[in-house]
Amino acid sequence: MDQNDTQAELIKLQKKYNDLKKVYKKLRTAYKKLKEDYEIDKGQIQFLRKENEHLKTKYKKNNTKGNKPTEIGQGNFVEEQYSQFLVKNHHRIESSGKIGQVNPDQSVYLDTNESLIYQGFFIIGPKPETLSKECIQSDILLEYYPPNCTIGTNIKSIIPLLCFPNGITAEKALYINDKARSTFDDHSSYHRSRKYFITTIRNENICPKNSQIPNSEHELLYLICIEFDDLVQGSDAKWLVPKCYCLASFIPAFELHFKLVSSLLMLRKIACVDISLCENAREELSNDEKIQLDCYTDCEELVPGRTIQLGIEKVDMIRYQCPSDLSAIDVSWTCIPLINSLVLEDFVWLIFAVAQEKSVVFLSGNLGLVTSCILALHTLLRPLKWPNLIIPLVPHSLLEMIEAPIPLIAGATYVDPAVRDSLSIVWVLLDEGNINERLQKNSEITKEVIVPKNFIGAKALEDMYGNPSPMNVFSDSQDVIDKSFRIREVFREFWVLILNGYIKNEKKIVESEFVKVLAGTQMFTCTLDQIDQ
Repeated sequence: MDQNDTQAELIKLQKKYNDLKKVYKKLRTAYKKLKEDYEIDKGQIQFLRKENEHLKTKYKKNNTKGNKPTEIGQGNFVEEQYSQFLVKNHHRIESSGKIGQVNPDQSVYLDTNESLIYQGFFIIGPKPETLSKECIQSDILLEYYPPNCTIGTNIKSIIPLLCFPNGITAEKALYINDKARSTFDDHSSYHRSRKYFITTIRNENICPKNSQIPNSEHELLYLICIEFDDLVQGSDAKWLVPKCYCLASFIPAFELHFKLVSSLLMLRKIACVDISLCENAREELSNDEKIQLDCYTDCEELVPGRTIQLGIEKVDMIRYQCPSDLSAIDVSWTCIPLINSLVLEDFVWLIFAVAQEKSVVFLSGNLGLVTSCILALHTLLRPLKWPNLIIPLVPHSLLEMIEAPIPLIAGATYVDPAVRDSLSIVWVLLDEGNINERLQKNSEITKEVIVPKNFIGAKALEDMYGNPSPMNVFSDSQDVIDKSFRIREVFREFWVLILNGYIKNEKKIVESEFVKVLAGTQMFTCTLDQIDQ
């Protein structure tokens, strides 16, 4: 075979290789989608199994002669649980009826420098020396950056609990090479999934300032989290363990934050291309990750319509387009999952129920979905100020918090049906396969909640809402994004109309049955007080 034939053969082989590579990429994308659908289906199956067991037990009790069903929640059950909660967490119920966030000392003392786009970055996970059994009890703060992070030790101590609300479960890595290669596959590019979630801590150092951006008073500290699996050498074997990258910020620019955290994971993957590096269980941030975080510290100011670009050469440049209205900077991230999870009638009813300070708890094994829905309610109430308890993810060890007799908006992965039946709470079962059965409330709550007659945005909502997409809750198509902004604007205009009419003592507004109930809430009072200031 002469040189020309050899060259031609190499070209053919190269073409075949490129074709196979394209086919592989397509199959890999399809595999990831199937894997995500499988996780969703698995969550729904687990949920249905638990519901089925509960129904079997209830049926058996109801059909036992002379055996009256035991109603959990009667007597002193709730009071006892609430007392234990108070003792355990040292919370104090204030005269206003408020209760502090998950925060042992009731405060977060932070440097509120408004020029900082983030307050600190954390890596959460188990230490190698603790890996001796499959159920890891301790969640550890492995690393934080910058070294002079302004977040206090008391808050650092509870961040792991919020990042892993159900604890940590590790497994021995039997197929090391495969596991090592797939460790970061789900985060090799920016792609929102169930492992991208947000939780919050209430900040006691409120700093009033005039800004378009929501949370400009720094009332909430947002924890922007991405969970991933990492290969770690334990004392007896190699383990595949869950870890979490967590960025703390007062600014709800969630899309920008998640792009940054995703880029850090890509830099971590690059540093671990050599499998031997992964096996050394390196916990510290690489120099490249620190440089990327330093770039983020120097990020340009968020200005309406501005395109922000930042990053280092080893990964794709982070690009983010600021919305023309900064007051809606968190709308698409939070509202799209909620819109795709409920039918219109339930969606509207739920917002008005929260406005009347009814407690709402979302349940789902999908952390990204449940936390987004919690924050969506917060978003859709603006400019009304929710002054009560809001916890996007209640740690499993503190589930008794939802039994507190105060208004709350909360999320959890699961609550026993018997406990649900005993509490006067609106439940949103996001893993329920029948979308029409997701919103569950008792008859008492149904009677109490008033949906305003002739709601000014009813027709507009009906025209734009369309059919929910529960199988594509994180859709990022431009049409869906535009729809979320329009829906948010309908509610914003409605709340502004009520506030202005109430302040001016307009008879049509003040004497409305809905407004009479709304005006009696702490939320409405707090909002008016803030306007007066």
